Amino acid sequence: MGQCASACTGKKQQPQAAPPRPAKPPAPAPAKPAPAKPVPAPAPAKPAPVPEPAPEPPAAPEPAPESPAAADPAPQAAEPTPEEEAVGGNWDEDEYAAVIPAEVFMFSGCHDNQTSGDCADTRFFRVGKDLSDGGAGGALTASFLKFVGNDDSGTHSYGEILQEIVTLLTSIQFTQRPQLSTSREIGVMEKFTVGGGKHGAKYGLIIGINYTGSKGELHGCANDACRFRRYLNKIGFEDQNLRVLTDAQLGDFDGVDVVAPTKANILAAMQWLAGVVKDGDVAFFSYSGHGTQVEDLDGDEDDGFDEALVPVDHNEAGHIIDDVILRDMVVPMPRGVRLVSVVDACRSGSILDLPYSFEATDENLRSIEAARAGTLSRDLKVAKNPGFRGQLLTFFSKHADLEGLKKKHPRSMGKLISFLEGKTK
Repeated sequence: MGQCASACTGKKQQPQAAPPRPAKPPAPAPAKPAPAKPVPAPAPAKPAPVPEPAPEPPAAPEPAPESPAAADPAPQAAEPTPEEEAVGGNWDEDEYAAVIPAEVFMFSGCHDNQTSGDCADTRFFRVGKDLSDGGAGGALTASFLKFVGNDDSGTHSYGEILQEIVTLLTSIQFTQRPQLSTSREIGVMEKFTVGGGKHGAKYGLIIGINYTGSKGELHGCANDACRFRRYLNKIGFEDQNLRVLTDAQLGDFDGVDVVAPTKANILAAMQWLAGVVKDGDVAFFSYSGHGTQVEDLDGDEDDGFDEALVPVDHNEAGHIIDDVILRDMVVPMPRGVRLVSVVDACRSGSILDLPYSFEATDENLRSIEAARAGTLSRDLKVAKNPGFRGQLLTFFSKHADLEGLKKKHPRSMGKLISFLEGKTK
């Protein structure tokens, strides 16, 4: 195959897109990194300090015999709201599987409040020459392929991949923290493979957008697309089962169906991927380009913003928000399908709106290291995403076939469906 283009690139910030947000402006773009020494990405916004718990009130004194009612009664706990009762925290795998039938796993380049860096020359990452000839590219893409690009035999666990990526990025002064999100509760120390033991067909959707000629032009995203195409070929994905969307003309895409990464084309490709797979198949989705946040109009996001991908025609057509990705690609995939996603973009931590996540915090990284060393149980689990319940409520109120769900899952979805039917009447 031919070489990937090797121009310098900047951060994947929002290009000429949504107006500034009043409460949460996007982080400023850092200077472009030099080929030999990448400039660090801006540090993530500091989380709000966690208030110390209030001290427990002292025990009420025992009343004197003549005043048995002197002590005030203890306050009553608030009754749960209908929403909390309907989508409470005691869900099990059946409930989550009824919402998202496929097994979905995503590595994202950073948390929702961070930017995801690019590197002017990815040769520093020492990705295999069969996957990359150098040139500009995304830091997450290069790091991911460095650790999983040799084969799909499960050399590394999910947690080890996160840890190794953070170690590598920190060594070159990048501050972004990758994140793992899943549709199922899994062990972080389980071995990762794209195939996951599935033996059906393999389909892939690869998106890399340089925004050529715009003020927000990038230079490494099309390169990322060609690297993922090579990687998928290497692990058994045939070109006839791949769709590539990019705005760059590179020889590496000869023999693959390539279309422009417009909003309409991206949504159509997501629907194609969800519709073509069946039980036992493997799907792969990668996106390298700008990411952003836009005002949440549904009220299902705790921070008031939806995460969004930025198509090449975003100025005319708008963004692709997480709710739409959930609707068009994630939820429609049938049971028995395995979907692996790599999203190398700013503000991308929860772009697929999945119910479980594991962030590469310092504490979690220490737990991974202890598990690897044998001083801590390897039974680390992804954590439930508390915001998923609100997203679920909004999504099902707007998009779900409640009658169909009731027939398919009368037990596991009964309480939620009864609530939503009352809400939508």
